[in-house]
Amino acid sequence: FTFPVLRTGRLNELLHHLNVGAKKGKASLFFKKNKWFFAITVKIEVENSTNKNVMGIDIGLRQLAVASVSSASGKELNRSFYNGKEVGFIRKKYRSTRRKLGKLKLPKLIKRLSNKEQRWMTNKNHEISRQLINLAVQEQVGVLVMESLKNIRKAAYSLNRSDRSIHSWAFFELQNFIEYKAKLAGIEVVYVDPKYTSQQCSKCGIVCKKQRNKNNYSC
Repeated sequence: FTFPVLRTGRLNELLHHLNVGAKKGKASLFFKKNKWFFAITVKIEVENSTNKNVMGIDIGLRQLAVASVSSASGKELNRSFYNGKEVGFIRKKYRSTRRKLGKLKLPKLIKRLSNKEQRWMTNKNHEISRQLINLAVQEQVGVLVMESLKNIRKAAYSLNRSDRSIHSWAFFELQNFIEYKAKLAGIEVVYVDPKYTSQQCSKCGIVCKKQRNKNNYSC
């Protein structure tokens, strides 16, 4: 049988990869939420970057992402912040609405609202990760360094209520989006132990928690 296909941005991207030599992999057709979807995997050959600049990305709660680009000699070339205030505000609105729907005993609407929130969060993760990789390409980055996020959710309990409202943000999803987009651009991705990184001076290496005040560190 035949059916019309909606030409989305993802389809255009797929066709672009196929036109430049990507190899088709597995494909599947499935029905979800009264719509048909066609999924296909492709194998893309990526040329690894030879650039020497390094980008470090710190993913957290108060700042969803902070990116710092340095040269091979250690000189900082660029720094970019992605604040978590908007996410915290949106999360509070969704949480408040869910409470009201809970009192009215409307579980179907609660589930529908949660799905809508998740889609919004995923789109936000795509937006931030794309901006970060565009910055990396612009600044001729060859290696991208990120912290392991195994204990990031535990950190939320040490923050105030407004910060805790975004502790369920999809941190790992954001990191995964950054990683696969970096690899598509030929940028190597490295993970490091996050222990004491926010308390350590980048110049002399001394670790002192008292010398950090929110986003400012004075050695």
